[in-house]
Amino acid sequence: MIGSGRWTDPRTLPLPLPLRTTAFLSLSALATGASWVCHSRTLQLGQASQVAPVDKLSVALVTCVVALFAFVPRTH
Repeated sequence: MIGSGRWTDPRTLPLPLPLRTTAFLSLSALATGASWVCHSRTLQLGQASQVAPVDKLSVALVTCVVALFAFVPRTH
């Protein structure tokens, strides 16, 4: 494991991943892919000077959402 400073063979990690984790990773990958496709298409259609402010705003929006969920107390 990286955090422990010891190497762990990835083949010995517990698999399969839980359904919730797999779903989250899949949705995250789809959202990332869709974002890149939309960003590339926008750059093809418009000037970069028009796309840049929206791109910067998306970074700020993601930062706010992460801050919102990072400090929510966990219930077990």
